[in-house]
Amino acid sequence: RLPIRARVTAAFTAAMTLLLLGIGLTVYWSMSGALLDELDSGLRFRAAAIASPSPHAAVETPNPRLEERAEAFDELLTSGGRILRSSAGLPRAPLLGPRELATVHAPTFFVRHVAGVQDSARLLAVPVSDGPRREVLVVGTTMADRADELARLVLVFAVGGPVAVLLASLAG
Repeated sequence: RLPIRARVTAAFTAAMTLLLLGIGLTVYWSMSGALLDELDSGLRFRAAAIASPSPHAAVETPNPRLEERAEAFDELLTSGGRILRSSAGLPRAPLLGPRELATVHAPTFFVRHVAGVQDSARLLAVPVSDGPRREVLVVGTTMADRADELARLVLVFAVGGPVAVLLASLAG
């Protein structure tokens, strides 16, 4: 049988561990969603700037000299999957297949591996013309930065959590 101090300390430590675990999971999922929303906003802006009928209609246009290689890319496809225009460095294969292109009637997001792009890529497919010559603009970006930030957050909680529990238990 343990002394009352040891039992209270053990209960306090268990409660602190559960509390920090709950906070850590909440922060992780919140940060994950916020980073994904940020990627999506960037893709929407890029698609709007590229698909704009007038170069003066967009506030800004993407400057390839300011982008990291294979970090952001785009491709203009026919509804059958033929490439009309593609960013430099992309493989000569369409980012989306004909079956996926047939489902794009409004802006649609996809996640997949793209050759030459680090980590998974987030893609936004936007129909830019309708009718018999239907075209779809696909803009994409790597999800590597998001994965790096989430891994860093896990590391902070994995190192800081036990230290915080230890200090709180000693203080308790």
